[in-house]
Amino acid sequence: MATRRLTIMPVARIHGHGGLEVTSSGSGATAALMVDEIPRYFEEILVGRHVAEVPALVSRLCRRCGGGHRLAAALALEDALGVKVSRQTKLLRELYLHGLFLESHIHHFFYMALPDFYGALGVAELRRECPQEMDVADNIIALGRRIQRFVGGRRVHPVSMVVGGFASLGTSEDLVKIGWAVQRHLRDAEGLVRFAGELRTPPFLARPVVQRAIRPKGKTYGHLGKTVVTQPGGTAALEAEVNTMREVPVSYSMASHFLAGGEPCLVGPAARVNLGHDRLTTRAREALRKAGRQLPCTDPFFQHVARLVEIVFSFERMMWVNEQLLHEGLQPEPGPVIQPSGRRRGVGAVELPQGTCYHDYEVDGGGHVTRARIYPPTAQVLPQMERDLTALATAMSDVPEAELRLSLEMLVRSYDPCFICAAR
Repeated sequence: MATRRLTIMPVARIHGHGGLEVTSSGSGATAALMVDEIPRYFEEILVGRHVAEVPALVSRLCRRCGGGHRLAAALALEDALGVKVSRQTKLLRELYLHGLFLESHIHHFFYMALPDFYGALGVAELRRECPQEMDVADNIIALGRRIQRFVGGRRVHPVSMVVGGFASLGTSEDLVKIGWAVQRHLRDAEGLVRFAGELRTPPFLARPVVQRAIRPKGKTYGHLGKTVVTQPGGTAALEAEVNTMREVPVSYSMASHFLAGGEPCLVGPAARVNLGHDRLTTRAREALRKAGRQLPCTDPFFQHVARLVEIVFSFERMMWVNEQLLHEGLQPEPGPVIQPSGRRRGVGAVELPQGTCYHDYEVDGGGHVTRARIYPPTAQVLPQMERDLTALATAMSDVPEAELRLSLEMLVRSYDPCFICAAR
């Protein structure tokens, strides 16, 4: 068989600029993801900066993921400085992440992935195919943005989250209105899981994969914690997990690959649901059951269903968070007194919609950063993406090029990659 090369440049409907090249021959296929984003060297920019400046700077890594990076930086610096935050701060941070997940997961599924399943050329055509579901999606996206504005001060590059708490807070009246909207849309979210579960995806054989996700304290599902669980494997503290990370530059991409423990891994919604499905809230577990997937599910297209299961979880969890905040009353937060004491290291992690994001800093006695390392989720999952693309291209080597092209693009989009963060 003659060597065949398929280049898709750019891959559309993803965050950032990049493409895909697949080379096929008689011995199989190989796939390479080429990230064209220009690195901005954020880790070098942060060196010498005072800790109070860092969260605002890292939020500029990405418009979409900026709030998550800001929170991960605050957590890492609090760890380095020994700063303890209030229960209210923890609840508001959780509420912010739920708002981020609502906007990101729903926007990705409906506006970036779903057109593939209907052969739609654009959103206007898609609205004619599933108008009710698109209306539900728009309402949930709007609610997610509203929550991010309430907690973060503004939706894009939030300003309120700082080391130790919040610089400003919204009002209880706004929180009450958010609570009403959450209750109104919960049932709609459950319907979206059924909708996603009925979609026909390209054939993909289940494959062995290493999965990683944050394990929250206690028995709850969630996006914050100080422990990472790995399957197969066990649990590890954040610092120990980061110590296993190895950055591998590749010649064809501006984004390095990160290997945890020396091997590719899966992070993101499928990993979180596979590893924590028994911790989901009641209605999220039921929605997952009705989707008809046997767990652990290692089909990469399961990530679409997992995203929408997480949306149901977020709605249920937000009802509880809102109730707690309103019962206890929003209290002004004076902000921390930052008192560095010698050279310290701190690691913080947040589950972003795309997967686990780690920030790792060393701070000197004057409160200035002496070393910074950022581990975006897409950079961690790029090696596994290439493995999956290689397997799909090999299995579909005899299909027409147009069909192969579509299937490969659908697989890339199933990961919801953010090439902007990956290049950092």
